[in-house]
Amino acid sequence: MSPGPLEGRAAVVTGAARGIGRAIAEALAVAGAAVVLNAFTAEDEEQAARAAEGIRSAGGRAVVAVADTAARKQVAGLVQRCAQEFGHLDIFVNNAGIMLLKPALELTEEEWRRSLAVDLDGYFFGCQAAARRMLAEGRGGKIINVASINHRLGLKYLAAYDAAKGGVVAMSRTLAVEWAEHGINVNVLSPGAVETPLNRDAYTAKVRRNYAQRIPQGVIAAPRDIAGAAVFLASPAADYVTGAELVVDGGFSVNGTVGHGEG
Repeated sequence: MSPGPLEGRAAVVTGAARGIGRAIAEALAVAGAAVVLNAFTAEDEEQAARAAEGIRSAGGRAVVAVADTAARKQVAGLVQRCAQEFGHLDIFVNNAGIMLLKPALELTEEEWRRSLAVDLDGYFFGCQAAARRMLAEGRGGKIINVASINHRLGLKYLAAYDAAKGGVVAMSRTLAVEWAEHGINVNVLSPGAVETPLNRDAYTAKVRRNYAQRIPQGVIAAPRDIAGAAVFLASPAADYVTGAELVVDGGFSVNGTVGHGEG
């Protein structure tokens, strides 16, 4: 079998215990990358350890690193762990996030700040730590920030989450311009509706019916449906792609159909 497109590369994936993060970590490993899977809680660590064991059983290389991505020093520690384990850093995927479903008028200052700390500050810390390492190594690299199509839409009860995701997109464009001359690509991956633990509470029966009608492809995505796009952005095939937002939503965000021609 020929080597995968990421053979010889080393990656960090934050929030890799389950959902989209785990699917991305596993897909990067299948493509040949050695992967550091970040977890936060003890339960997350157990889940990430199972994923890492699966990668190693398939012949890949993977380790687990516990860190709160809202803490700058801990994020820097993820980059250091990757360099210690695998010798270098080529790919950094910011994916760890929280979603608080609550009316804006009821959001406390503490809830607002924690949401932005994880969903925006942590992403910047990850980009900064990754870029510093990539600059020091002189190999360039790929930074992928997992956002959401939510920042393009108006969704009730997600003010903090949507504000953070919009910030991630704007930040990524600026970093892409700053770091392009150093061979560092910064791109955004924006999923639509995905079956993940993060979305479990939000996806009521009514929400699912609405998605079935609004998504042209007719189904909510599985995490693996998002992972392939991450592999592309991490690969040499995307060497000339930077500052871009790759939307993976089954056509949801472009669907303006209101029943034309349907009687």
